[in-house]
Amino acid sequence: MRQIGTCRANGGALLAPPGEVKLSPVEQFYFDAPLHAQKRNPEMTKVPLTFLLISAVSMAFVSPGWADMLPLSKIDRKTEAAIRRSNTKQNVRCFDYILKDFLERKISKADIYVTFNDPEIDGIGIGIAETDENYSCEAGELRSWEQGSYQVAKKFK
Repeated sequence: MRQIGTCRANGGALLAPPGEVKLSPVEQFYFDAPLHAQKRNPEMTKVPLTFLLISAVSMAFVSPGWADMLPLSKIDRKTEAAIRRSNTKQNVRCFDYILKDFLERKISKADIYVTFNDPEIDGIGIGIAETDENYSCEAGELRSWEQGSYQVAKKFK
């Protein structure tokens, strides 16, 4: 057994069989330092706490950039208005077109999923639950998606 440092909890030696524990240079420095050097400086703990508090408050006001995906049955008038306001007229026409098609095909509103506020999509995403039928309305185009690539199904002006 060799001593690899001191244990602060009981003031004794921290022992390990040779070759079983490898410490990084930082850990080795920490364990080799005298106990009085290992104690924390109270002035130094104020900086990380202040930084943590400022970071937490600022993150509350920053949008994380995640997409919102809801079934059509859960979208209320307020959400629908926000989706329409945040998109171009061509994308809104495209959205209306594909929704009309889905409803004419008698697909329930609970099975139609709408994706918005997605940083990956410059428009609105629409899909049917439990199928590979996915569309997006981007740049005034109705895009049909399959295996990560799309084909333009229709253009809107």
